[in-house]
Order: sequence, then structure tokens, then C-alpha cells
Amino acid sequence: MSNNIMDSLGGSCTGCGVCASICPLKCIDVKRDINGFYYASTNQKCIGCGLCKSVCNKFHQEYMNNIYKIERSKGYLMYSLDDEVLQKTSSGGIGKEICEYGLDNGYKVCGVVYDYDQNRAVHKIIDSKKNIDDILGSKYIQSYTVDAFSSLEKTEKYIVVGTPCQIYGLRKFMIKNKIDDWILVDFFCHGTPSLNLWDKYIEMIKRKEHLEKIKSVNFRDKVSGWHNFSVTITDEYGKIHSKSMNKDLFMRIFLENLDLNNSCYQCKFRFNEVFSDIRLGDFWGPKCNDNEKGVSIVLSNTKKGDEIIKKLMNTTYVEKVSFGEIKTSQYIKEITKPNVKNKFQEKLKKDIALDDLYRKYVIPIEKKRRFKRKIRSIKVKIKKVIG
Repeated sequence: MSNNIMDSLGGSCTGCGVCASICPLKCIDVKRDINGFYYASTNQKCIGCGLCKSVCNKFHQEYMNNIYKIERSKGYLMYSLDDEVLQKTSSGGIGKEICEYGLDNGYKVCGVVYDYDQNRAVHKIIDSKKNIDDILGSKYIQSYTVDAFSSLEKTEKYIVVGTPCQIYGLRKFMIKNKIDDWILVDFFCHGTPSLNLWDKYIEMIKRKEHLEKIKSVNFRDKVSGWHNFSVTITDEYGKIHSKSMNKDLFMRIFLENLDLNNSCYQCKFRFNEVFSDIRLGDFWGPKCNDNEKGVSIVLSNTKKGDEIIKKLMNTTYVEKVSFGEIKTSQYIKEITKPNVKNKFQEKLKKDIALDDLYRKYVIPIEKKRRFKRKIRSIKVKIKKVIG
């Protein structure tokens, strides 16, 4: 055996990049693959030390003491008391409140910014509040982590925000290196669509709406409210593309699961296992149906998480919620891989308009889902009638 990440025991590379950060000889490359996802591989310099395997989810074994099970987490409904924060952020503004707390207390923050030169999401370390707006808001594309994660100093204090798979790798990195001064924050994750899809989408809206160089991307614009958010993209001359989530082609394809990374369909960390100190998400469900400013569901998973939530009580609304409410808000049993997923990803590589791909592959899935929903509704009504 080569004793590195190529010895896969099953599962797929998430592209988290932590393996490249822990490698002492820097012999792991994380590059975009043919389907538009970041993928790690070793080169000839590898000496088989096995450090990369120690942080890789493909070799993950469930902890016997269950310390990372979500049932142990404490759940809260939270939102910032500052309306300006709510307007700028995707849900309840708690991510910003946590980052501001960190910057005020000697932490640097490692979060995701949008790189407008490359039209990519990348992790970046900030140490000043003047840069905090850059890391606010959801970025619904895979982030490149290697440069930022490799720059994390073991003796410094950080708040690191990332997807559950990225945070899993960093938790294993912390355990391996006996690090205790990092605070890990993740979120309830639907998965990551490909950069192939994002590139084709950007190309489409620039062509259709005559946009030039992009200067602003907001995946969760609350211009029409929190529940019916819009994707809003602005170019350097102020021209705007803005469509609601139900009409935007990128969001429709993303939410129909047609173009997710393979690892997303078999994710171990979407709900049941949590390796962060704090997990964030939208508090969807009947409890918040009338709120259009945004409400967060917040899980405290460790003592560090408990301490931070206590510190935020002066600037946020905090209400304890049950595990049942957490499940109602965010539980997804699994994300099913559509039968046409591979065909769709192959077509993304071709010179075919995104509108045409949407009509051929997405609309049939949406029609089938609506039909099933209608049948379920009819069955419920019949049961009520016959008792």
C-alpha cells in the first residue's frame, strides 16, 4: 500500500484540502477535475507517512463514545438584533456576530470570500472588522481552501468557517496536532454544485444581460424577503441580474441535486455527525413562517460553543429549541442522486446553452416531483373523508 489518500476505503474526495495542508512535503495537489470539483491526489514526492489519511473522511471511523452525535447538541433559535446585519446576511446574522466576537477577542477569522478576478470562492484569513463584509453570506459553490488552511498557525487563535466536510478535516487536524485555540463553525449543507455549472451560468447571464466584469455576487439577496431570496449579480457598471430562487436557473439546478459532488450524495456529516463547535443554518418551518428578515438555527456542540452563545446574548435574540424542532427545520434523510446526473454533467462540458440543459433535464424532474406531491395530497384528503 502507498499509505496515502489514494488508498481509498470507499467514499469520494470532498476537496476539503486539509490533506494538502497537513502534508509535510507538500506532495498533494488539489486541482479542479473534469467535472468541475476540487480533487486531491498525490505526486511522486510522497513518502507514505500517512498523515493525509489521518484527516481524510474516506478513512473516517465512527467514534465509539458518540461525542460527535448531533443528539448531544444544544439547539437555539437566534437572530441579530441589528436590522442592518440581517439585511446583509443570509439568515439570522449569527455568523457575523460570531466573527465580530472573535475579532474583538484576539481571534483571526478564516472564512470564504468571492474572488471576482477568477469568479471563484476561496477561503481567506482576515484580522480586521473592515474586511468582515467580504466573508458574509452564503457562497453556493465549492471553495478553494489550500492556501488559507496551509497558512493557519498552530499557536494562533482562529475562528474557521466552512462546510461540514472541511470542518471534519480541520477537527482531525486539530486532534492530530493537539490544537485547542481554534473555534470551528460549519452549517447545514445541501451540497456543492460544480464550477462547470457556475462558469456556464455566469457566461449565460453576462451574454443575456450584457454584463461586464462582475463586481458583486449575492447568492441570498433578501430584496423579496428571507423565504423567497434572490440571486443578485452586479457588474462594474452597475448592471444587475436578479432572479428569485424559484426562477434562477443556477438555483433550480442546484436544488434539484443534478450537479452535486459525488461525496455530497453519501455525506456522513450533513446531519447525524457534527464536528464543529457551532453549526448554523436557516430556521425553516412553521415557527418562522411570518419572518422575512431571517432567523438562524444554531447548534452548540461543545463547551466552546456554549461560551460563545452566552457572549452573544446582548446582541442577539436567543431561544432554546428541542431536538424535534431541529429535525423539522433541517433534517434531510438523504440526497438522492438523479438517474440523469452523469448525463447532465457530461453535457455541461459541451457547448450547449444552460437554458437547453434546464429544459431537457430539470423540467422533467420538477414535473415528476409536483405530480408525486399532488398524489400525496389527494391520498391525505381521501383518508380524511373515509376516516
